[in-house]
Amino acid sequence: MKKVLIIGLGNIGLYDDIRKKNIYTSHAKSLSKSTFFKVIGCVDVIKKRALKANDLYDFRIFKNIKEALKKSSPDLIVISLKTKLHYLTIKEIFKYKKKIDIFCEKPGGQNLVDALKIQDICRKNKSKCFVNYQRRSLKSSLKIKKIINDNKKDYCKGSVIYTSGIKNSASHYINLFQFLFGRVKKIKNIDCKSSTKLNDFNGDFLLYFKHAMIYFIYSNKHTFNYAHYTLNFNKFKINYPNGKKYIEVIKKINSNLFNRKLLIDSKIKKIDLDIKNYQLNVYSQIENYFKGKHYELCDIDASLKTMEVIEKISVAKS
Repeated sequence: MKKVLIIGLGNIGLYDDIRKKNIYTSHAKSLSKSTFFKVIGCVDVIKKRALKANDLYDFRIFKNIKEALKKSSPDLIVISLKTKLHYLTIKEIFKYKKKIDIFCEKPGGQNLVDALKIQDICRKNKSKCFVNYQRRSLKSSLKIKKIINDNKKDYCKGSVIYTSGIKNSASHYINLFQFLFGRVKKIKNIDCKSSTKLNDFNGDFLLYFKHAMIYFIYSNKHTFNYAHYTLNFNKFKINYPNGKKYIEVIKKINSNLFNRKLLIDSKIKKIDLDIKNYQLNVYSQIENYFKGKHYELCDIDASLKTMEVIEKISVAKS
């Protein structure tokens, strides 16, 4: 059993309630479900949140990082704080404990310089740092990747509708498609601009991969949780409809009527998205890492590639 310390209990740290069955979207609840991990304590500057964690999960409360690392010996530290605090928190961790594995929220740093500092300090301390781009750890994503790998020469033209900014929302899909298609070879900025309201920037842009071109479309007419993507290949189509519990894989077959390929609804294969367990799936992959098995996680190196794309979008020519 591996011991875990959680730093930060806001948002994804604690938000889903233990009383809601079969929903594992926070660090606290997902770890409480695990038989491999044991949370030995938590740190949060807001006492009310720490007390709630203690009430729900019986987590030991530490006043600060120094006290937590002096009085406990975690194998993994989960950082669920505001992005601007990630590097400073990791820097403080290594004051009191060397060679400790870290799991922090995306994007892994508030900018490329910040993320590079995290990468550097973790390397110097011979520590692994994972970043919580959880979509690449979903079982559905692993199935889609296999389908794409089995059809490597089939070129993809896709589209994504996203909300809430490129860093906050589109970054999840940039990272996912890097996982599915590899390196981004070219970027075209259509109309991206900064947004003081979001403390981010948004707009339409194109990403080109070796075997894919994905068009990202910004929409401020939908709610924060809106997400939809479609991947069109020559032989098939992958579709994630917003709000659905599954991803569609639709084969294209020849039609004698129009002498062309058509999409036939009766041929739809549905892959369970398992979105209610997305954080649980991530910890399942981290468990594989500790056991020396194959795992699919985004580490700081992979998150840097996503950060590089994000920063290039902001300066790319339309």
